[in-house]
Amino acid sequence: MGVYKVITEKAGDKRYASECRHLNILSDMNHNETDEAPSPVEMLLAAVASCKLVTFCELANKYSIVFSSVKLEVEAETGRGDLIEGTHMKKGLIKEMRQTYYIQTNHSKEDIEKYLYIVDGMCTVGNSLSESIQHYNEIVISQADT
Repeated sequence: MGVYKVITEKAGDKRYASECRHLNILSDMNHNETDEAPSPVEMLLAAVASCKLVTFCELANKYSIVFSSVKLEVEAETGRGDLIEGTHMKKGLIKEMRQTYYIQTNHSKEDIEKYLYIVDGMCTVGNSLSESIQHYNEIVISQADT
């Protein structure tokens, strides 16, 4: 595994800049069509999707999973939770996360479900999320060209 470090600072009105190694990432909290970057929640969803898809692809040979293409769509519903202790403010949180895998393969849905159980167990980002989040998975399989 490893140690990771990110430094983030305010970069304008509702804009924030993060430095990760030699890379720069912007986040934008304007929530409109003029956004120049994703929101922090969208970046979290991208991190979850990337981690799961990297794991899916990197472990496929080891588990004899053959596919022509794979895509993961992750959607989250946010809301408010309990009060933050000692304040009158409610916690912001993700209530639900829906994941839809689009896979071109000749494996059965059952085979892919078993494999995704392993993928989910290996994904560091996904395993770092709160256990209170309700997760829903959908698998859409199209037949691979033979």
